[in-house]
Amino acid sequence: MNRPYLETLPERPSVRETVDVILEARDLHKSFEGPAEEIQVIRGIDLKVPRGKIIAIVGRSGTGKSTLLHLLGGLQRPSEGSVLFEGVDFYSLSEEKRAHLRNEKLGFVFQFYHLLPELSALENVVLPAMILRRHAFSSVKKEAAALLEELDLGDREDHHPNELSGGEQQRVAIARALMNRPDIVLCDEPTGNLDSKTGEGILRLMVMLNETLKTTFLIVTHAEGVAKIASKVFAIQDGRLEEKQ
Repeated sequence: MNRPYLETLPERPSVRETVDVILEARDLHKSFEGPAEEIQVIRGIDLKVPRGKIIAIVGRSGTGKSTLLHLLGGLQRPSEGSVLFEGVDFYSLSEEKRAHLRNEKLGFVFQFYHLLPELSALENVVLPAMILRRHAFSSVKKEAAALLEELDLGDREDHHPNELSGGEQQRVAIARALMNRPDIVLCDEPTGNLDSKTGEGILRLMVMLNETLKTTFLIVTHAEGVAKIASKVFAIQDGRLEEKQ
């Protein structure tokens, strides 16, 4: 099977073998002010994400999966505890430095796509590289087009989000998350809006990227089947995390 996306990638620098844990949560808490009392969503979570692995966190809706992912990705400040990326406390950084780190090192796949409606599929995918100012648009366009082709969207690159199906929009969002060749991709229900065949294809792509490029994936999902590709699976309930055997 051809992999045009892989063919466009320059050689990646070697991973620092001394860093075994790419992302870590230490005694993580998150509370929100409710109408009558404080609502505790995350209650003292500890988690270590090994570099180069696929980790899944499963749980029903409302168990705090998305909140935990936002905390781990530097999108939402915890009430207590710390998040370390490659040993650096995410929330000790300025907002500007944290944003730069997110764009350069992390990829995000959100449940509801968050594509920019005024941009084409190709432009949405190229956007992270342009923000990072990695290369000019013309030099990353080929890479983005190959990535869309990999996800069976080669004939949709000029379409805008409102011209795409839900599954197509999700695949564009996944392509965008992979554009900067991140060290870790954080996924919130990555197959939640896809049919079973397309969902299986997305999971196979994640496995291929993990095996070939050593990209780390952290997936939160309510679908137990998604966890089958993970080397470790955790369950979240009542704001607490427990490893599944």
